[in-house]
Amino acid sequence: MLQYCTILLYNLIVILGGLLLLPLLLVGVLSKQKYRTRIAKRLGWGLPIIHQHPPYKQTIWIHALSVGETTSALPLVKGLRAEYPDALIVFSTTTRSGQTLADTIIKPHVDAVIAAPLDFLLTINLFIRSIQPDIFILTETDFWPNWLFLLNRQSIPTVLVNGRISQESFIRYRRFAWFFKPLFSGFTVLSMQTANDCQNLKRLGITSTKIHTLGNLKLDTLLLKESLPDTDISQLKQHYGLLPDAPVLICGSTHDGEETILFNVFARLKNTFPELQLIVAPRDIGRSSKVLDLAHTYNFRCAQKTSLALDAPYDLLILDTLGELAAAYQLADAAFIGGSLVAQGGHNPLEAAVFAIPVFFGNHMEDFSEIAAELVHCGGGIQVPGEKELLESLTHVFADALYREEKGKRARQWVRANQGVVRRHLDLLLDLLPPKLGK
Repeated sequence: MLQYCTILLYNLIVILGGLLLLPLLLVGVLSKQKYRTRIAKRLGWGLPIIHQHPPYKQTIWIHALSVGETTSALPLVKGLRAEYPDALIVFSTTTRSGQTLADTIIKPHVDAVIAAPLDFLLTINLFIRSIQPDIFILTETDFWPNWLFLLNRQSIPTVLVNGRISQESFIRYRRFAWFFKPLFSGFTVLSMQTANDCQNLKRLGITSTKIHTLGNLKLDTLLLKESLPDTDISQLKQHYGLLPDAPVLICGSTHDGEETILFNVFARLKNTFPELQLIVAPRDIGRSSKVLDLAHTYNFRCAQKTSLALDAPYDLLILDTLGELAAAYQLADAAFIGGSLVAQGGHNPLEAAVFAIPVFFGNHMEDFSEIAAELVHCGGGIQVPGEKELLESLTHVFADALYREEKGKRARQWVRANQGVVRRHLDLLLDLLPPKLGK
């Protein structure tokens, strides 16, 4: 259980910080309706009594921070629904964008999608009383001490799934070990993506019996994402305004400073492959206009997905929408994973790899170092240190169809060989859950 002194200190900091920032918080909340509504929900305003004893046999509470974590949770949600068809499943998200996505992809498989509680003892207690969970499952991140403390206090099993610890996070956790060690120790089970993540937890002093390496849940999300038939791909290309036979490069989850490198490379590639089209998906879609302005300085013919005119040809499409990137990868002949040419830790390359296309990334893949290394090792991933090497490698890939297809095939084979993550999680939960949750 989380140490009482840690909780006491944490709440003291929350109270003092809240008092100091209260004027700013009030201005922000009162000035915008969307903030007022969201915060009210997170305080429990209007929260229904979710739990009903009949006809539910189990109650499972799953939480995800935002869009990425919600996507990761989807295969586990589907697996739990299939394994426990009579369970009450509640799904919570912290951010507005996360809830928007959950309402689309998670809601068909759960009984309720709600806003996550703010980490105040009274608020958390209200949510727990309303939901009455038999188990709490946290996806990837969003650790809140009061939340875990009250779940522990009521002997509700707590499970971290798809856990990962970047090198940057590990340094922070170790520096404040007095806080993070009891926090992680508060989990009943910690299911991590990679052996390196597990090793980092052990180095923090977490009991090894709590820690399991079960893989990345997104690998099983990808089971559903096999390429469409050629006829459907042709229609999807029309939907995106892509030329039927033109080669396509997708750069996903790009960051500030990275687009300049990518546009330099694209401009050079166009000299050799004049029909080449580029799709860029900024990690923060709020940067889309800035990326568009930058693209115009290169004299590219540009389009944005939200205002796409299908009868106007373009060189570069900016994907300024949420939730489309994963499916769009199947339109590409090659993909670049953003956040890796600049020091942002990289992003997940699996969604591109499953569509049997070569996957490029820079040296800054710290957050996905093992996956990146495995893709490079199997021959499906290509890691490049900078602009010159990216240009050379992409030129080779677009010039040699057999080489490109072989690289893509190896990427997909690695994804398939590492699937089965949901089943491993379900087996672990079956052993963990109280008897009334078993079949």
